[in-house]
Amino acid sequence: MASRGIRALAKRAGLRIETVPYCERNGQLAPESRIESGYRRYSDAQIIQLRFIRRAQALGFSLKGIRELLALSEASNVTRVKRVAQEKLTGVGQRIAALERMRDALGALATACPGHCNTADCSIRRALAGKAHRRRESRRTRRDHPPCQIVAGAPTFCRVLRRTGVTG
Repeated sequence: MASRGIRALAKRAGLRIETVPYCERNGQLAPESRIESGYRRYSDAQIIQLRFIRRAQALGFSLKGIRELLALSEASNVTRVKRVAQEKLTGVGQRIAALERMRDALGALATACPGHCNTADCSIRRALAGKAHRRRESRRTRRDHPPCQIVAGAPTFCRVLRRTGVTG
């Protein structure tokens, strides 16, 4: 088994040199040994471990999640590894759904905005500030209809915001 220094380890694992001590500080990696001068030495096992860490990060796992996966892998607890991966997948699906709701809300904002009004009448600014959109209408009309339903294009926008949970 070849023993190598930090530079060779980082190169073989496809990482920057600074990443290796970072992983050590976070409890994700330990050197194989140290030579008399104090330099760390690493084996092929650490290369595999660093590649594992890099791929887990690419899949969105946190430092804590990666430590958990490493511990489970060492313990050969495949059932738990699968459960952690499924939990991560569920979280990714929830984030995608939230991003799609945000995209819909922003699209509705952009569609409803004529892009040439003065700042005080800007529907985007007013919506983000939580203020109602109003056309100058009679008091009766305002009383009978919520403000967001008076401005053309606003009903769609307000419904989208309510549905997405963007407004409070």
